[in-house]
Formats: sequence, structure tokens, C-alpha cells
Amino acid sequence: MIDFSKLRVLTPEERREANEQDRQRAIAQDTAQRRERSRKRLTITLTSDAECRFTMGGTKLVAFRGEQPGGKPIRADWYAPYHMEQDEFTRLYNQYLEGFAWQLAGYWKPFKDNSGKTHFTFVAQFVELLAAA
Repeated sequence: MIDFSKLRVLTPEERREANEQDRQRAIAQDTAQRRERSRKRLTITLTSDAECRFTMGGTKLVAFRGEQPGGKPIRADWYAPYHMEQDEFTRLYNQYLEGFAWQLAGYWKPFKDNSGKTHFTFVAQFVELLAAA
């Protein structure tokens, strides 16, 4: 016979604490993964305001268009962490304005256009403000 008295039901307080621990663990894992992927650093001065997009899976994405210090045009994308709240994302996104200089840490990702030519987009893992216009 099965002894159901050994099954424990979590109280709402214990459940909240367990959920918070899971969330903190996921944040730490995401941060560690982003640090691991941050192999390159570059500076970008935005030539237009950043664009907010969403992937098919619902991930928030910020697309940057700008120039490196030598004047070379550059494209960069930053995927917001899934645990980031919408109001925090909106607050950050509203800072990505034309003329501002940003330090990006991330990696280069190749892609092919319709003609088969290979281009590169910088996938930023961390974004840090350097200077305003």
C-alpha cells in the first residue's frame, strides 16, 4: 500500500522561496553564459535610434545601426534576457538614441544574404553607455 503521508505539500511561502531560488539560479546561469560568449568588444555610435523587435519565440531584441570609431558601418543585435521585466526593458530601450556611443561585448555572427554573400552581425551580450552626443 502507498503511504501518502510522506508526500509533502509546499506552502505558498515555500513555493515562492523555491521559485525565487530557481529564478536567481537561472539569472546566474544566463550571466555566466553571456560572459563566456563575450569574446570581442567594440564601440558603436548609433546613426539612428535602436529598433525594438521580437523573435518568433517572443524574445525581445534590440537592433543597433551605427558606426565604429573609424567610420565603418556596423549592425549589432542584443537579445534581452528572458527574465528581464518589460518595464526594465523599456527603460533600457528608451536610452538607445541616435548619437550615443556604446561599448558592446559579444561575438560576430555570420549570415548569408539572398545572393549568397556572407555578412556579419555583432551579437551583443552586454551593452554599456560610453558617451552622449
